[in-house]
Amino acid sequence: MKISKISNYGQFWNPYIINETSGVGQAPLKAYESKYAYNYANNRLYAANSIDLNRFYTSINGLYDQDRITTNVDDNTWLNRAEFISTFKNDKRVFFIFNEETSNLNEENGNTRQSFKSSHIAQICQNDRGAPLNSLRNIWTTYLKSKLSCTHNTATNSPFSHESLSPTFKKSSIFYFDEISRKKK
Repeated sequence: MKISKISNYGQFWNPYIINETSGVGQAPLKAYESKYAYNYANNRLYAANSIDLNRFYTSINGLYDQDRITTNVDDNTWLNRAEFISTFKNDKRVFFIFNEETSNLNEENGNTRQSFKSSHIAQICQNDRGAPLNSLRNIWTTYLKSKLSCTHNTATNSPFSHESLSPTFKKSSIFYFDEISRKKK
């Protein structure tokens, strides 16, 4: 899979390819994939989606020139089978809202693990170029993730989580993808 940057310079529409890069991590691997988020800021494409066909590994990638910076896919504390909901930019940061698989130890039920979805928000600074060291090369250095929780009872301040979020968008900026199919003659 390749992503091409195409130009239509001139009086007539005459497209030509300026450059091509790998589409892995930048575009969904399946045509019906619906749990991804994209943003474009400071000449960089930020893509949050799965990077394998089974949706086991998910990542947030940034493509700047030919350098690809990503989350650490080998460590599930960064992202654990995330289902991306939305993305937006503010000042010098790009934010991602997503649901993620988490688990808690259930002491009442024989110390077994209980898995569930929880909602999170993550941020990345737009000027992040990754770490200069070889072991962390092309890994985000400004990545921060936090669980979303609110208080529903102001008297007791008892927290609750939004276990399942839905897609959102600003009215003024809708990012839309559509699959185009061509008929063979």
